Amino acid sequence: MTPTSSARSRARDIGLDVRTPKTTCDDPRCPFHGQLSVRGQVLEGVVVSTAMQRTAVVERTLLHYVPKFERYEKRRRRYLAHAPIC
Repeated sequence: MTPTSSARSRARDIGLDVRTPKTTCDDPRCPFHGQLSVRGQVLEGVVVSTAMQRTAVVERTLLHYVPKFERYEKRRRRYLAHAPIC
């Protein structure tokens, strides 16, 4: 067995349409190699920062309707997401 095929065989299926990482890690919060279960809503956004260790800042832009002016305004939300090494 090659190292990449054995690493893929040890990674568990998380139930989403994402590729299995080629490398392994020992992070307990990794959904592929640790004990973290993936549940709840799946949000899409843009990664705006990875300056913190193992953390990414994901930003979503939303349109909010203002009835007084009958127009939409842009709003944004920033979420902190765990980004494992693998």
